[in-house]
Parts: sequence; C-alpha cells; structure tokens
Amino acid sequence: MTDSSTTGLWGLLDTLKGHRWVELSHRLNNESPYWGGMPEGAVKLGTVIFDWGNPILDCQIQSFTFPGQFGTHIDFPGHFVKGKPNSEAFLDQALAFPLVVIDVSDKVAHNVDYAVSLDDVSDWETRHGRIPEGSLVALRTDWHTRWPDNDAMNNFDDEGAEHCPGWTIPVLRHLYEERDIAANGHETFDTDASVEAALAGDLAAERYVLSHGHVQVEALTNLDQVPESGAIAFVSFPRIEGRQAFPPTSSPFAPTSGPNECGTAYADQGLAPLCRRGGVGRAGPTPRLRSGYEGLVAGDAPPHVPRSRIGSAGKDTI
Repeated sequence: MTDSSTTGLWGLLDTLKGHRWVELSHRLNNESPYWGGMPEGAVKLGTVIFDWGNPILDCQIQSFTFPGQFGTHIDFPGHFVKGKPNSEAFLDQALAFPLVVIDVSDKVAHNVDYAVSLDDVSDWETRHGRIPEGSLVALRTDWHTRWPDNDAMNNFDDEGAEHCPGWTIPVLRHLYEERDIAANGHETFDTDASVEAALAGDLAAERYVLSHGHVQVEALTNLDQVPESGAIAFVSFPRIEGRQAFPPTSSPFAPTSGPNECGTAYADQGLAPLCRRGGVGRAGPTPRLRSGYEGLVAGDAPPHVPRSRIGSAGKDTI
C-alpha cells in the first residue's frame, strides 16, 4: 500500500511547511492609507450590521466597505483599459510563480525618485542567472517602511508633486516580452517612478502592463525578508466577478529554496495569474491562507491628501 503522506502533493506540502513563510501584504484597518483620489469615507471596515442578542440568531455580522485598490492589492487589466479582462478571467487560475526580487533599495535610499533601469535587471541576472519564464518580478525599494504614514507613502513636495521610485516602460517591456514573466509587483502605490509619470503625463508603465493583459500587485511589504531568487509565490484570490482590483481575503505565499532560510512570503492581495505565451504559471499546493484585515471595528476613513496630478510613482520573495 502506498503511503500517501510521503508521496504526491501531500509529501510536497510537508516539505514546503519546513520553510519559513513571510507575509507580503500590509495589515489593514480603518486608519490604513490609500490613494488620495478616493472620496472621504471610502473605507469602513467592520461595521456591525447584525449584533449579539438578536432574537433571530445570537451572533454578530460585520460589513466591509473599501476600494478595490486598498492596501496591498492586485490590479486586473480592466482597471486601466475599458473592455479588458477583469477578475472573472482569472478566477480558475490558482498558480505558483518563481519569485524574483530586484533590489534597488540602496539606490532609493540616496534618490527617492529612482527609476529602475535595464542595468538593474542585468545585474540581477549576473548574480542569479536568467530570470525564469512565468516569474513574478517584484521591485524592492524598502518603501514599505513608510507604511502606514500616508504622506510618507505619497512623498509630496511643497508644490504637491510626488517623489517615489518605481518601474519604467523599457524594463517592463524587457521583462514581459524578452523574459516572458507572468506578473510584476512593487511596494509603492503606483507602478511608475514619479519622474517617469510626470514626463508622460500619465501612469504609462502601469498602462503598458494592464493594456497587454498582464496583472500586477501594488503596495507589497516585507520584500527585505525574502531572497532575491529561489522563492515561490503562491497566488489566490476571492471568486468575485467583474472587479478591476481587490485586496483578497486569501493570500499568496512564497517559500524559499531551503528550510528555515531567508524566508517565505505571501501577500494578502492575490497576484494576478497571467495568460502567458506557451501557457500559464505552474499550479501548486496552497498552504493555509490568512487575511490581512485587523482591528475589525466600525469607523470612518481618515482624511487623505489628494494628488495634485495624475502622474505619481511610487530578501527577496513574494
């Protein structure tokens, strides 16, 4: 008789449990920051709509109101391009991705407007080899350390312009078209480096990603706790149709290549599985999932500084 506990996916799950797991999504509450263009009161978490002592049933039920782009979240193509697929196109894809982390945190420490370059990608490949097809490529800037300070996350100057690091179109085009990656992610609210967005008068890098049918994960955290290569990102998200973005209640995880090493990671915003040339990412076992919501009490969202313009931007696992 075959011992199912040591063969097949069960045995693999036991192996994965021997790795350290790191959360890549921010915990959320009624004071959590969000994009300044959202209206007042857009976030109300944990409002009690059915309370203890009700004669129908003695229990409590809460409601949650929040924008799709709240906290660590996944963007689907329909977020920026009318008619492009939304969440329903990805509902049946629970995937596992190789996690690639491009670390530019030292450069960002000296220049908050830093825009990632092809040299940064080349440097990564010099150290680790060619970026694998179907990867989730995350940009580590350590911007997550500014959370939950909304002003620090947006980093406005005296004239209302943002100064944040981020992606550039040449790098994203190279990763998607030459390396055939599955998704990209970053720690900032937006895809584009602020200087690039200002020059374009648009979030052009984000528009490139979504208009080509890709997905991305924004406002990641704890990329400093995972390795640059060798980790796996497990992705899942709620089966809600027609959404352009969402912070799911389930979480992608990313184990490292060796037991109890630098870390494993998961993000509470499900990563978007992408349709890639030659198929989709590899499926894998899904560990126990956790939600990123905390402090589930009713309350109004705090005031936030609105953006003054459209162009804004922003050890090694997701």
